[in-house]
Amino acid sequence: MSQYRLEKVINTDEWDRFINSTKHGTIFQYSAYLEALSARYSCFFIYKNKELRAAILLIESNDGTNTMLDDFIIYNGIIFGTPTIGQNSSQILSEHFNISEFIANTLPTLYKKIELSLTPQNCDIRPYLWFNYGTNLPQYKVSVRYTSFVDISDIASAKTLEDISLYNKASKSRRQVIRYSKREGVITKEEFNLEIFLNLYSSTMSRQELKISKEKIGTIKKILNNLNNHGLIKMYFSYTKNGSIGSAACFAIDHIRAYYLFGASDSNLRDSHTGTAVLWDSFAKLNHYGVNEVDLEGVNSPDRGWFKLSFGGDIVPYYHIIKSE
Repeated sequence: MSQYRLEKVINTDEWDRFINSTKHGTIFQYSAYLEALSARYSCFFIYKNKELRAAILLIESNDGTNTMLDDFIIYNGIIFGTPTIGQNSSQILSEHFNISEFIANTLPTLYKKIELSLTPQNCDIRPYLWFNYGTNLPQYKVSVRYTSFVDISDIASAKTLEDISLYNKASKSRRQVIRYSKREGVITKEEFNLEIFLNLYSSTMSRQELKISKEKIGTIKKILNNLNNHGLIKMYFSYTKNGSIGSAACFAIDHIRAYYLFGASDSNLRDSHTGTAVLWDSFAKLNHYGVNEVDLEGVNSPDRGWFKLSFGGDIVPYYHIIKSE
C-alpha cells in the first residue's frame, strides 16, 4: 500500500499558498489564472502520510473521465513541495521519483485517458516510461517540447548594450535590430489597454490565417483581466517615433519569473522594428520591476522558435505525457 495519497483541494487560498511556497509552481497553476478558463479542472494535494509534499493540477474533460491538454495551460502536472529540513540532493530526487511513480500508478485508476504537460522543472520522467514496462498493457507515451528561458538579471544595471550578457548571447541580426529600434526612436510603454491589445491580437491572427473563435478571444480577455486584477501581469506597447502602436506583449508574473503569454503586431508597421523592441524593452522594464528570468513559453514552431531563440535565451525541454485506455 502506498504511503502517498491524493486529496482534492477546495480552498483556493490554501492552493495558492502552496504554489507560492515552491520553486516548482508556475503562473498557470495560480487560481487567478485557472478561474478565467472555460475548461473544467481539479486541484489535488499529495500527502505522504499526513505531510503535504506535492500538488497536481489536472485539466479534465467535461464529463470528468479524462485529463486533457489545454492550449492555455502550458504546464500542469506535479508541483513538488519545498524540501524538508535535512534533505540532501539524493533524497530530494528520490522523493520526486516516488511521488511521480505514485501519480503514474494512480491516475489510470481515476481517469480513462491521461494527458499532462509537465513543468520544465519536472524532468525525471522515468516513472511514466516504466509504467507497465515489458508488458502488453497500456503504457504512457512521452513527447518532448521546448521553451526558452531568458536571463534578464543584469539588464537594469547595465550602462550600455554591450554590458548586458543577454545582448551578447543574441544573434547578430537580433542585436542589429535592437540597435535599429533605438536609433529610429521606438518607445515602449507599460499600459494595460485590453481593447487595443485584443484588436491588435485579432488582426495578427487573421494576417497569419489562423482562425480564432470568439470563445478563445473571450478566454484571453478573462485571463488578462483576472491577472491584472491580482497584479500578476504587465502589458507593454511599442510605439514608432510618430506615435503609432506597432507591437504589444503581455507577460504574466509569478513568484519566480515572468511568462510571455501573448503578443501582436501591426503588419503595416512590420519594418518599424517594434516586434523586436517590444520584447527587448520589456525585458529591461521587467528587470527594473524585480524579475530576473523570462519564460518565452514555447519554441515549438519553426518561425516563432527561431525568433524567440535569437534573443539569446537557453533552450529548455519539457514533456507531454499521454496514456490512452
